[in-house]
Amino acid sequence: LTHCQARNKEALSFAFNASLTSVNLARAFARQQGMVLSVGSTETLLHNAAMVDRFIAMSGKSPNMRLNNTDFKGLLFYGVRAAV
Repeated sequence: LTHCQARNKEALSFAFNASLTSVNLARAFARQQGMVLSVGSTETLLHNAAMVDRFIAMSGKSPNMRLNNTDFKGLLFYGVRAAV
């Protein structure tokens, strides 16, 4: 959202809605995992997901999700704390 350079109302509205939607989706995912997250932890979760996706894309190989499920969750939730 901080990189949006839009000036008109519709483009700004889209950027705000996209940002809030991504936060809500991350919170819903965390609830499915049995966690309640703060906004900061939600941002960390989204960043980690983007980094894992980038690493997978750059490696050029498809990961075996059955074997790497616990490793994937460990990377995804690295630095994420449950809300108090």
